[in-house]
Amino acid sequence: MELMRYMIGEELVLDKVLCTSIIACYCRRSNMKAALEMLRVMERSGVLPDAFVYTCLIDGYSKVLAMDGARWMMEEMVERNIKPTVVTYTALIIGYLKTGDEKEAEMMYNSMLQAGIAPDGKLSCILGFGNGRSDYDYSQKAKDVT
Repeated sequence: MELMRYMIGEELVLDKVLCTSIIACYCRRSNMKAALEMLRVMERSGVLPDAFVYTCLIDGYSKVLAMDGARWMMEEMVERNIKPTVVTYTALIIGYLKTGDEKEAEMMYNSMLQAGIAPDGKLSCILGFGNGRSDYDYSQKAKDVT
């Protein structure tokens, strides 16, 4: 949070673009503690997170295989009436597949369909749609693609 202290010292105004960019960078670097801290700073500053911010956090947690954190972010997102996107669901599904939890991945996929969200090309590829195999190893495919 050295960056945060610098920004405050320079009296930079926190806006949605700046906060989102910082959160996305922390997530890409797998620094979920700093990303979550930045989310809370963002909220205290009166800047409301959107679906993109939550998707970054969910993807970050999924990449470090912290699926409880990913699920927690998804629940918080939904509680705040922010609609998950296909990218949000894909991040969760990939995380569950990487941890070998195909049942939870399937439940998340079904939740996505029930919400009226169709899979995109990436998710279709990961799940092997059109491959003609019924015994497809989803968890191995998720590891190969990501």
